[in-house]
Amino acid sequence: MMKKTKRVYRNYCSMEKLDAVAYYEKGGIKLAIQTMGIPRSTIYRWVKLHQSGKENWEKGFSKRPKHLARKKITNELIEQIITLKRNHPQMPYKQIVARLSIKLSEPTICRVLKKYKNG
Repeated sequence: MMKKTKRVYRNYCSMEKLDAVAYYEKGGIKLAIQTMGIPRSTIYRWVKLHQSGKENWEKGFSKRPKHLARKKITNELIEQIITLKRNHPQMPYKQIVARLSIKLSEPTICRVLKKYKNG
């Protein structure tokens, strides 16, 4: 059985990225790997970004969505969830989702019921 190794992530500064791409352009991938000690796939990714012509390609960017959707749960909605659960204690969260006036996720309903357990 093979033992799983833990993947280690490293943040590279923009100067390291620029240097690695410069070494790649001078002498190829082997020179860049030997000089910088950075994985081949990482250097190829940086070269591709550099060649794409994007401005400030060497700066890191977040993959986090720009706008995080956060629905406001009104008091009426909370009452509707609690009432459904009180009237039908065995009803699964999926069915509660189907009967609500607004679409919520099952974890949200679970969170509301935990927060307002005693009503």
